[in-house]
Amino acid sequence: MADRIFFYVSPENIAGDEFVLDPDESHHFKRVLRKTTGTNIWLSNGRGNVYRALVEAVDGNAVSGTILRSYPGWGESPRELHLALAILKREGMELAVEKAVELGVKSIQPVITERCVRRTVNVDRLSRIVVAAAKQCGRSYFPAIKEPVALASWVTRNRESDGYVACHAEGAITLKQWDESRSDKSRAVHVLVGPEGDFTPAEINLLKQHRIEIINLGQRRLRSETAALVSLAVLNELNSTPLTEEKE
Repeated sequence: MADRIFFYVSPENIAGDEFVLDPDESHHFKRVLRKTTGTNIWLSNGRGNVYRALVEAVDGNAVSGTILRSYPGWGESPRELHLALAILKREGMELAVEKAVELGVKSIQPVITERCVRRTVNVDRLSRIVVAAAKQCGRSYFPAIKEPVALASWVTRNRESDGYVACHAEGAITLKQWDESRSDKSRAVHVLVGPEGDFTPAEINLLKQHRIEIINLGQRRLRSETAALVSLAVLNELNSTPLTEEKE
Protein backbone atom coordinates (compact mmCIF):
# COMPACT_ATOMS: atom_id res chain seq x y z
CA MET A 1 0.00 0.00 0.00
CA ALA A 2 2.88 2.40 0.66
CA ASP A 3 3.64 2.88 -3.02
CA ARG A 4 0.02 3.58 -3.97
CA ILE A 5 -0.93 7.20 -4.50
CA PHE A 6 -4.67 7.80 -4.23
CA PHE A 7 -6.61 10.59 -5.92
CA TYR A 8 -10.23 11.57 -5.50
CA VAL A 9 -12.32 11.21 -8.63
CA SER A 10 -15.87 12.51 -8.62
CA PRO A 11 -18.38 9.85 -9.71
CA GLU A 12 -19.63 12.40 -12.25
CA ASN A 13 -16.16 12.40 -13.82
CA ILE A 14 -16.28 8.71 -14.69
CA ALA A 15 -17.82 7.62 -17.98
CA GLY A 16 -17.54 3.93 -18.70
CA ASP A 17 -13.88 3.11 -18.17
CA GLU A 18 -12.69 6.70 -18.71
CA PHE A 19 -11.93 9.20 -15.93
CA VAL A 20 -11.00 12.86 -15.55
CA LEU A 21 -9.51 14.38 -12.39
CA ASP A 22 -10.75 17.75 -11.20
CA PRO A 23 -8.38 20.78 -11.30
CA ASP A 24 -7.15 20.40 -7.70
CA GLU A 25 -6.33 16.71 -8.06
CA SER A 26 -4.81 17.35 -11.49
CA HIS A 27 -2.61 20.06 -10.00
CA HIS A 28 -1.45 17.68 -7.30
CA PHE A 29 -0.61 15.05 -9.92
CA LYS A 30 1.30 17.44 -12.22
CA ARG A 31 2.81 20.14 -10.05
CA VAL A 32 3.25 18.53 -6.64
CA LEU A 33 4.10 14.94 -7.57
CA ARG A 34 5.48 15.88 -11.01
CA LYS A 35 3.95 12.85 -12.66
CA THR A 36 3.06 12.52 -16.32
CA THR A 37 1.37 10.22 -18.83
CA GLY A 38 1.94 6.50 -18.45
CA THR A 39 1.67 6.65 -14.67
CA ASN A 40 -0.44 4.06 -12.86
CA ILE A 41 -2.54 5.65 -10.11
CA TRP A 42 -5.29 4.72 -7.70
CA LEU A 43 -8.62 6.52 -7.58
CA SER A 44 -11.33 6.67 -4.94
CA ASN A 45 -14.82 7.95 -5.67
CA GLY A 46 -15.55 8.40 -1.95
CA ARG A 47 -18.73 6.36 -2.25
CA GLY A 48 -17.39 2.85 -1.93
CA ASN A 49 -15.21 2.19 -4.99
CA VAL A 50 -11.46 2.29 -5.59
CA TYR A 51 -10.01 2.01 -9.08
CA ARG A 52 -6.62 1.18 -10.52
CA ALA A 53 -6.09 3.45 -13.49
CA LEU A 54 -3.62 4.58 -16.15
CA VAL A 55 -3.02 8.26 -16.91
CA GLU A 56 -3.09 8.77 -20.68
CA ALA A 57 -3.43 12.53 -21.06
CA VAL A 58 -2.25 15.62 -19.18
CA ASP A 59 -3.95 18.53 -20.85
CA GLY A 60 -4.06 21.98 -19.23
CA ASN A 61 -5.86 21.63 -15.90
CA ALA A 62 -7.15 18.13 -16.56
CA VAL A 63 -5.56 14.73 -16.04
CA SER A 64 -7.43 11.86 -17.67
CA GLY A 65 -7.05 8.22 -18.55
CA THR A 66 -8.49 4.73 -18.41
CA ILE A 67 -9.75 2.70 -15.46
CA LEU A 68 -8.14 -0.73 -15.47
CA ARG A 69 -9.99 -2.36 -12.59
CA SER A 70 -12.54 -1.60 -9.89
CA TYR A 71 -12.31 -2.67 -6.22
CA PRO A 72 -15.62 -2.19 -4.38
CA GLY A 73 -15.28 -1.72 -0.63
CA TRP A 74 -11.49 -1.40 -0.71
CA GLY A 75 -10.06 -0.29 2.62
CA GLU A 76 -13.33 -0.56 4.53
CA SER A 77 -13.91 -2.27 7.88
CA PRO A 78 -15.89 -5.53 7.92
CA ARG A 79 -18.23 -3.97 10.50
CA GLU A 80 -19.82 -0.56 10.06
CA LEU A 81 -18.47 1.79 12.73
CA HIS A 82 -19.86 5.22 13.65
CA LEU A 83 -18.27 7.73 16.01
CA ALA A 84 -20.34 10.17 18.06
CA LEU A 85 -17.86 12.61 19.55
CA ALA A 86 -18.53 15.44 21.98
CA ILE A 87 -17.20 18.66 20.44
CA LEU A 88 -13.60 19.17 21.48
CA LYS A 89 -11.19 22.05 21.14
CA ARG A 90 -10.10 22.50 17.54
CA GLU A 91 -6.78 20.68 17.73
CA GLY A 92 -8.20 17.64 19.52
CA MET A 93 -11.27 17.53 17.30
CA GLU A 94 -9.26 17.61 14.11
CA LEU A 95 -6.86 14.94 15.35
CA ALA A 96 -9.74 12.67 16.37
CA VAL A 97 -11.48 13.11 13.01
CA GLU A 98 -8.32 12.44 11.00
CA LYS A 99 -7.43 9.28 12.90
CA ALA A 100 -11.03 8.04 13.05
CA VAL A 101 -11.06 8.13 9.25
CA GLU A 102 -7.88 6.05 9.21
CA LEU A 103 -9.58 3.61 11.59
CA GLY A 104 -12.49 3.06 9.23
CA VAL A 105 -15.49 4.97 10.61
CA LYS A 106 -18.50 5.37 8.33
CA SER A 107 -19.66 8.64 9.91
CA ILE A 108 -18.70 11.16 12.56
CA GLN A 109 -21.42 12.85 14.60
CA PRO A 110 -20.33 15.89 16.65
CA VAL A 111 -22.35 15.96 19.87
CA ILE A 112 -23.07 18.89 22.19
CA THR A 113 -22.83 17.99 25.88
CA GLU A 114 -23.05 20.09 29.02
CA ARG A 115 -19.29 20.35 29.50
CA CYS A 116 -18.34 21.04 25.89
CA VAL A 117 -16.02 24.04 25.66
CA ARG A 118 -17.18 24.62 22.09
CA ARG A 119 -20.67 24.25 20.64
CA THR A 120 -19.96 24.41 16.91
CA VAL A 121 -17.60 22.83 14.41
CA ASN A 122 -16.36 23.88 11.00
CA VAL A 123 -17.98 21.09 8.98
CA ASP A 124 -16.31 22.19 5.73
CA ARG A 125 -12.83 22.14 7.29
CA LEU A 126 -13.44 18.76 8.92
CA SER A 127 -14.75 17.41 5.62
CA ARG A 128 -11.51 18.43 3.92
CA ILE A 129 -9.58 16.60 6.64
CA VAL A 130 -11.74 13.54 5.98
CA VAL A 131 -10.92 13.54 2.26
CA ALA A 132 -7.19 14.01 2.83
CA ALA A 133 -7.07 11.23 5.45
CA ALA A 134 -9.18 8.87 3.34
CA LYS A 135 -6.88 9.32 0.34
CA GLN A 136 -3.77 8.92 2.47
CA CYS A 137 -4.87 5.59 3.93
CA GLY A 138 -6.54 4.28 0.77
CA ARG A 139 -10.24 4.14 1.57
CA SER A 140 -13.03 3.75 -0.96
CA TYR A 141 -15.58 5.56 1.23
CA PHE A 142 -15.30 9.07 2.64
CA PRO A 143 -17.02 9.28 6.06
CA ALA A 144 -19.72 11.91 6.49
CA ILE A 145 -19.27 14.74 8.98
CA LYS A 146 -22.72 15.48 10.35
CA GLU A 147 -24.04 18.72 11.77
CA PRO A 148 -23.76 18.88 15.58
CA VAL A 149 -26.68 17.66 17.69
CA ALA A 150 -27.42 17.82 21.41
CA LEU A 151 -26.78 14.64 23.41
CA ALA A 152 -30.48 14.33 24.22
CA SER A 153 -31.22 14.31 20.49
CA TRP A 154 -28.55 11.73 19.74
CA VAL A 155 -29.75 9.24 22.36
CA THR A 156 -33.30 9.33 21.02
CA ARG A 157 -31.97 8.09 17.69
CA ASN A 158 -30.83 4.89 19.35
CA ARG A 159 -32.20 1.92 17.41
CA GLU A 160 -32.38 -1.69 18.55
CA SER A 161 -30.98 -2.85 15.20
CA ASP A 162 -27.56 -1.34 15.97
CA GLY A 163 -25.20 -1.47 18.93
CA TYR A 164 -24.60 1.66 21.02
CA VAL A 165 -21.90 2.17 23.62
CA ALA A 166 -20.55 5.14 25.57
CA CYS A 167 -16.99 5.32 26.88
CA HIS A 168 -16.65 6.23 30.56
CA ALA A 169 -14.09 5.37 33.26
CA GLU A 170 -16.80 3.96 35.53
CA GLY A 171 -18.12 1.51 32.97
CA ALA A 172 -18.72 -1.97 34.41
CA ILE A 173 -17.49 -3.92 31.38
CA THR A 174 -14.83 -3.61 28.72
CA LEU A 175 -15.46 -3.09 25.04
CA LYS A 176 -14.28 -6.62 24.35
CA GLN A 177 -16.73 -8.06 26.88
CA TRP A 178 -19.57 -6.06 25.36
CA ASP A 179 -18.65 -7.15 21.85
CA GLU A 180 -18.40 -10.81 22.80
CA SER A 181 -21.87 -10.67 24.37
CA ARG A 182 -23.47 -9.66 21.07
CA SER A 183 -24.98 -12.39 18.94
CA ASP A 184 -25.22 -10.44 15.67
CA LYS A 185 -21.74 -9.27 14.65
CA SER A 186 -23.03 -7.80 11.40
CA ARG A 187 -24.87 -4.95 13.12
CA ALA A 188 -23.37 -1.48 13.02
CA VAL A 189 -21.71 -0.09 16.15
CA HIS A 190 -22.04 3.50 17.38
CA VAL A 191 -19.40 4.67 19.86
CA LEU A 192 -20.03 7.77 21.96
CA VAL A 193 -17.12 9.66 23.54
CA GLY A 194 -17.57 12.56 25.95
CA PRO A 195 -15.87 15.97 26.18
CA GLU A 196 -12.67 17.02 27.97
CA GLY A 197 -14.63 17.44 31.20
CA ASP A 198 -16.43 14.09 30.77
CA PHE A 199 -20.16 13.42 30.97
CA THR A 200 -22.15 14.84 33.88
CA PRO A 201 -23.97 12.42 36.23
CA ALA A 202 -27.25 13.50 34.64
CA GLU A 203 -25.92 12.62 31.19
CA ILE A 204 -24.75 9.20 32.40
CA ASN A 205 -28.26 8.58 33.74
CA LEU A 206 -29.70 9.66 30.37
CA LEU A 207 -27.52 7.15 28.55
CA LYS A 208 -28.55 4.37 30.90
CA GLN A 209 -32.24 5.25 30.49
CA HIS A 210 -31.83 4.68 26.75
CA ARG A 211 -30.05 1.36 27.32
CA ILE A 212 -26.73 2.57 25.98
CA GLU A 213 -24.03 0.37 27.48
CA ILE A 214 -21.38 2.20 29.51
CA ILE A 215 -17.98 0.65 28.82
CA ASN A 216 -14.51 1.38 30.15
CA LEU A 217 -11.23 1.41 28.24
CA GLY A 218 -8.83 0.36 30.97
CA GLN A 219 -7.17 1.54 34.15
CA ARG A 220 -6.02 4.98 32.99
CA ARG A 221 -7.99 8.14 32.39
CA LEU A 222 -7.77 9.00 28.69
CA ARG A 223 -8.15 12.24 26.80
CA SER A 224 -11.31 12.33 24.71
CA GLU A 225 -9.47 12.07 21.40
CA THR A 226 -7.44 9.14 22.75
CA ALA A 227 -10.58 7.37 23.98
CA ALA A 228 -12.16 7.72 20.56
CA LEU A 229 -9.17 6.18 18.82
CA VAL A 230 -8.68 3.40 21.35
CA SER A 231 -12.31 2.31 21.13
CA LEU A 232 -12.22 2.22 17.31
CA ALA A 233 -8.90 0.38 17.30
CA VAL A 234 -10.25 -2.26 19.69
CA LEU A 235 -13.35 -2.80 17.56
CA ASN A 236 -11.21 -3.11 14.45
CA GLU A 237 -9.01 -5.70 16.14
CA LEU A 238 -12.01 -7.69 17.33
CA ASN A 239 -13.53 -7.73 13.86
CA SER A 240 -10.51 -7.60 11.60
CA THR A 241 -9.84 -9.48 8.41
CA PRO A 242 -6.47 -9.49 6.64
CA LEU A 243 -6.00 -7.18 3.67
CA THR A 244 -6.24 -9.14 0.45
CA GLU A 245 -4.01 -7.90 -2.33
CA GLU A 246 -5.60 -7.50 -5.73
CA LYS A 247 -5.04 -10.20 -8.31
CA GLU A 248 -4.21 -9.20 -11.87
